Amino acid sequence: MKTLDVLTEWCDSHGFCLNPKVEIVVLPGLHARGMIAKESISRGEILFRVPKEWRIVGDRSISNDLTAIERTGVALKIEMLKGDSSKFVPYLRFLDEIHWNTLNATILWTPEELDQLRGCSIELSPTRQEAEKRFKEIVNPILRSKGLDMSFEEWLHLLCIVQAYSFSSGEYNDDSVAMTPLADVLNASVTLNNARVFYDDEETFESGPDHLTMEAVKDIDIGEEVYNTFGNLANARLVQLYGYIESPYFDLPVNRYDEISLPGKFISQSVERLIKNCPVSFRVDNRNLSRRELLEQFCGYDLKSDYFFPFSFRKSGYIGLCALLALLRGATLSAQVIQSQVDKSDVDAQVETLQAFFEALDSASLEESVLDELDVIVEKVLGQYRTSLEEDLKVIEGEGSGELAVRRKIAIALRIREKQLLQQVKSVARKLEEFPEFTSEDSSEESDDGDCSDSGVGGGIEVEEDDHEILERARKKAKT
Repeated sequence: MKTLDVLTEWCDSHGFCLNPKVEIVVLPGLHARGMIAKESISRGEILFRVPKEWRIVGDRSISNDLTAIERTGVALKIEMLKGDSSKFVPYLRFLDEIHWNTLNATILWTPEELDQLRGCSIELSPTRQEAEKRFKEIVNPILRSKGLDMSFEEWLHLLCIVQAYSFSSGEYNDDSVAMTPLADVLNASVTLNNARVFYDDEETFESGPDHLTMEAVKDIDIGEEVYNTFGNLANARLVQLYGYIESPYFDLPVNRYDEISLPGKFISQSVERLIKNCPVSFRVDNRNLSRRELLEQFCGYDLKSDYFFPFSFRKSGYIGLCALLALLRGATLSAQVIQSQVDKSDVDAQVETLQAFFEALDSASLEESVLDELDVIVEKVLGQYRTSLEEDLKVIEGEGSGELAVRRKIAIALRIREKQLLQQVKSVARKLEEFPEFTSEDSSEESDDGDCSDSGVGGGIEVEEDDHEILERARKKAKT
């Protein structure tokens, strides 16, 4: 029998309660396997339940010096060494078929492959060198104390499997993760997500004692794949942790939770240039404050060069853009305008008056100097990439694109998406007459129907149109 058939039969015989409306199948491409609906499934239906005793969990008894992922890696290796005496044999054989070349978390990339990500808004920590140092100094002594002999390469492979396939243990006040048979057969998608995990102690779902339950959170049609989710993560985070990207170039919709991060050093350079001719100090709350100190207090300005300013563009608005434009506008205001705000309020109310004044800057008409400075910041960020948008499109859409190595293709797709977002920073700012308001930095909310689409705020600009226009212009330029 095939491995997936054996796994399905094993799950059925051990109380996993697999819904007969779904089946585990072999899929083309990188995913290799997944779960599809054999019949229509309604929202709220249980897809399967996994008994607690049929999970592999690395709890703190293994070591307090290891992370949750590392502890479960140790527990998984111990189980693997049991061979045919392990009660998880069909599941371990399924894991054995996860080949090294299908794992693409950035910690596995070579220096040459990582160079493809130059300029991208992606965190590359821990690096391979950092992980190897930790393995030698902390992990390997613990492994040896438990009779486990592993090379760093073997450990890294195991760790990436646990990172990509494990679930929270669901235990209260415990950060442990669990390798969970059947649950980890599902592929994940931010946009196509139609199923979620629930645990016994959640009041929203009564699943009986000691089970992990996978439930449909949307109606699922016949033949449709069942998708779990890693959460509302941007592509850079998905690439770093899990080695995949949600992009039309990988037959997935555009990631609506995508974002970019503008390096603080470029923002600081612009702000410092704007305020260098503003030596005036202001008397506020019995203190003398410079223009820089005003921006620090009322606009959240940070002169450090090692921070990043996050942006995301969704149907509900443009998170981060308002704050940056308010900061740049605050840096361009004449001293007289600011002083007039100070003078018109009582001494005791000066801080409150200025706070309200600066907060209102994001809904005022923008001076051209602010938009010009925004362009400067964006162009500096674009200059960090090793290629232009046109060059990337020519490679990924041209002849021979089908022969691209997976990691190179991931890097190109990520660069294309980020460059689109950067172009949108400029175009959207010039179209805004009044910025959308936000109650928090996370403007997406789960709707009543279980769809984690954006809640929607009126007055926004269709970002999808900008996406299309930006790519079309770049394609035409590439052809010439």
